[in-house]
Amino acid sequence: MRDISKMDYFQNLMSVLIDNTRRLFRLHGKEYELMPEAYAINAEMTKTGNWIDHIPGGFKTIVHTEPQQFVREAMEGVLPGYRQQAIKLINHFRNTSKAQGLDAKIVDEHFDKEYRYEDQPQ
Repeated sequence: MRDISKMDYFQNLMSVLIDNTRRLFRLHGKEYELMPEAYAINAEMTKTGNWIDHIPGGFKTIVHTEPQQFVREAMEGVLPGYRQQAIKLINHFRNTSKAQGLDAKIVDEHFDKEYRYEDQPQ
């Protein structure tokens, strides 16, 4: 189970969601259609999680193996919004799975087993 409130990297989340959702659909003799909104949410998540823009010098700044305090602060500063976008992406896949005809109980069991986060649908 992935606890979103403790994670700080989501760049492969969309790929994982696509693969797992398609696999879940195939188990039930259906096909999942990826919606364009998923790409928009993923792009916004990437933009929101970009901490480089929040440090002096941006890409020209040398970040040490043990990041400097101002770098750590920039990284930590983007995490709440980054995590919210990850939750939005997970919920998008949850909701579109139901909208595309997969039984709500099956969908909820799958996503509840895979992900944990605040304000999770009950």
